[in-house]
Amino acid sequence: MSDIDARLMNELSGFAAISPATFSAQRVQYHKWVSENTNLLKPQTICNPIGKILVSIGTPAYENYPLRPYDAAALQRLVRLSLEIRRQQIATEGIPDFMKQHPEWSTHPADGTPFSWNPATNELAIHTVATQASARRFLVQVWHRPPG
Repeated sequence: MSDIDARLMNELSGFAAISPATFSAQRVQYHKWVSENTNLLKPQTICNPIGKILVSIGTPAYENYPLRPYDAAALQRLVRLSLEIRRQQIATEGIPDFMKQHPEWSTHPADGTPFSWNPATNELAIHTVATQASARRFLVQVWHRPPG
């Protein structure tokens, strides 16, 4: 078990050290490696089957840890975007254009996914790359000066 677990941790640490520019490609490569090396239907499972079963069960638990800092960085960008909208007094209808002009504040740093804007609720939200608990929301409400 220790050999495949060590190789898995090496792959995971490589995935954690990725550049945001290559995030999507590295994620695909990591998933491919996991599926090839933890597949219980392969003949190689005969050698240490219990260890391989334990590693394949534990694999999904570790995958989200390297992605959480990217989501934290996205949340920082979201707060900065909200601050700049308020500071520059951007009108509600101008927010989508403002977001397009400033991708450094309005996109996820890992995969470049743009943040979403809901004008009905005045909310900006991010789409996380790590799987989060369903009750956790990553959004901010944009503050506007009341009329008058």
